[in-house]
Amino acid sequence: MSTMCYEIECPQCKYPSAYYELNCRSGEEYTLCSNCGFSYTSADGEKKGRGAYRIKYKDGNGTVGRFTGTTNIKDFIKQLKKYKNKLNLKETYITRWNNKKKEFKKYTGEYLVERKI
Repeated sequence: MSTMCYEIECPQCKYPSAYYELNCRSGEEYTLCSNCGFSYTSADGEKKGRGAYRIKYKDGNGTVGRFTGTTNIKDFIKQLKKYKNKLNLKETYITRWNNKKKEFKKYTGEYLVERKI
């Protein structure tokens, strides 16, 4: 099995470093923008982004993902607060995509854990 991975421009927010993956054997494609949450799979098609997140832990591990229609942002932030002592708050963030204005806002982990919900 061979997979090609590289960065492309996000079709939604124009971020130059969206993740793109192509499985050369099956022809399946996958795109995820860590800026606005846009995603695409050749199986499911295009999904408009509502926002994205990057969680970075002090031990160097981390994860990125996108907010979907079922994601409760307040619950997500509560979970961040719960684990704040394990997180690298300077490198942790969430973004919220405004489709009308075609722009996103970025909120750092430091801001989020201090914010009252």
